[in-house]
Amino acid sequence: MYILLFLFHFVMNAQAVVPPDVSQPIKGTKKNRTDAVVVIGNESYQQFPQVVYATKDSEVMSLFFQNTLKIHKSRVLKLNNAKYKKLEKTIVRASKKVKKGTLWIYYAGHGFVQKSGERAILSSEARNINPEKYSISFNDIFAIARKYKRIKRVVIIADANFGTKGRDGLKVYEPNQISITTPLPNSNVNEIVWLSSEDQTPSPMFPIAQHGLFTYLLAGSLRGWADGEIDGNRDGTLTFGEIQKYVRHKTVAFGIPTRPTVFAAPEVQDITIHSMKQETAPSTKVIQELSKHFFMRRIEDMTKYLQAEANNEWQVTMYEAQKGGRDGEDALRSFLEKYEYSSIVMKWAIYVPQVQKARQLLQTYEKSGNIGEFSVEDCQDTEKIKQIAGKGALSDGQISCIESQIRLNRTQTKRTELSLILIRNKQVQKDMASWEKLMRRHLEEYDRSDPTLCLSFSAFLAQKGGSSYREAFKWANFANENRAHWQGGEDYIHKSNILLKLRAELATNIWIMAETLYRQEQSPENDENVLITKGLAKECAREWMDYAKALERYDDARKAFDMCVSAGSVEICKD
Repeated sequence: MYILLFLFHFVMNAQAVVPPDVSQPIKGTKKNRTDAVVVIGNESYQQFPQVVYATKDSEVMSLFFQNTLKIHKSRVLKLNNAKYKKLEKTIVRASKKVKKGTLWIYYAGHGFVQKSGERAILSSEARNINPEKYSISFNDIFAIARKYKRIKRVVIIADANFGTKGRDGLKVYEPNQISITTPLPNSNVNEIVWLSSEDQTPSPMFPIAQHGLFTYLLAGSLRGWADGEIDGNRDGTLTFGEIQKYVRHKTVAFGIPTRPTVFAAPEVQDITIHSMKQETAPSTKVIQELSKHFFMRRIEDMTKYLQAEANNEWQVTMYEAQKGGRDGEDALRSFLEKYEYSSIVMKWAIYVPQVQKARQLLQTYEKSGNIGEFSVEDCQDTEKIKQIAGKGALSDGQISCIESQIRLNRTQTKRTELSLILIRNKQVQKDMASWEKLMRRHLEEYDRSDPTLCLSFSAFLAQKGGSSYREAFKWANFANENRAHWQGGEDYIHKSNILLKLRAELATNIWIMAETLYRQEQSPENDENVLITKGLAKECAREWMDYAKALERYDDARKAFDMCVSAGSVEICKD
């Protein structure tokens, strides 16, 4: 037997490498009081092949929802080898637990395609005869969720095969048992389906990590590996777009020519998964070494399968050959024709590292918009440009020139200087919508060390009220961390007093909003949120009161005292 191995040098140079562990999720910091989850791992079926590692896949995802997203265990419903009625009842039960949030459905197991072309989950008791009877389509799940008004979004994540083969590459269905899938509509941003493969090619298992490859990369992305995947900016906030694109890009990096789905709508891509300290992703070198190992393992598995198939046919051939005659001769010729020059041909994706950089640069263009035409002379003289911006009179060409310099300049100090020129121009023009956008970009991407800028932006957001209070409080905290940058004397005292007053007012308003929410829905989570925000309001009011007293500004001290008492007690606020 001859086995055709492409990229022989690639294989020979491979060395064993241990994949980064994803079994213990990172710990989240903010409790999720709104969402509910169904995690399904259907590994064993009565009449269909095993889905290897599906149970481990479901376990790691269950831990993510509980420990990283901090969804209470009572709202994370886990199923293994679930039958049809249990699946249906559990989805309904989880739907009832959502509180103006997201219903998450994670599934590892065999997928199925119904006669209508709809993709579906296959229950564990499914039979070879009429398996559709034992399947629940994604549309069925969405229909259940629509009955509950407190569900704002449904996300279905499926590490499943929707073709004739499973994740081990072996046959699951006969061609006549399964239909051709209809394209995902991706028309409703509140009904999201994320699949391990956009067509009917299965995403493989990853034996060295004992997971499906899709789920392994998904679990890694949720640890923070995907932070910065889109634009290269690791900002500590993980978005749905980042994790979707990380999984797709790294599937190719592992050599697998399948394409996990991506829901391209900005409303979906911009969904925040969590904001916290993110784990660093494996290096390109580690991914390449894992890919080499994966390549060898797949060749080895395919070789063993071919050899096992040949051995089984050889037993039948020998039986015919031992009988002699024409049948025996035909059996031997047939065996030789099939196996004498047998080969393995495997499609393998080649990872080109520069592709990632090209994507990130393209994203910068898409995010910022194409820059209009300009002359280099439009912004050569920085001091002159500052004077023009101080009058709010920058031309379109000058703005385009400055934007181009911000993109091209790698020095953070220069980018900060140029960004401030654009901010000043919009401030003088009183174009506050553009000013807000530029300020947010400046503080998020370039520099947040200036306490005056942070204070100004916080005060602006505070005036918008309601949904802006928490972001305003965030920037007030950054101002507080850096207020030592203010020069001493009356300027420092005046700005510090304004800042501490603003923090106290924002914290009080956030607490009042939490109280209002609790009155609308008296849940343990909302009750806990009231306690946390009330304590924060008391702490900030007390800090302002102590500062005002030290300055002998007794009117401010009295106001702060009243705020402190409203969130605490007279005794606590007098101490």
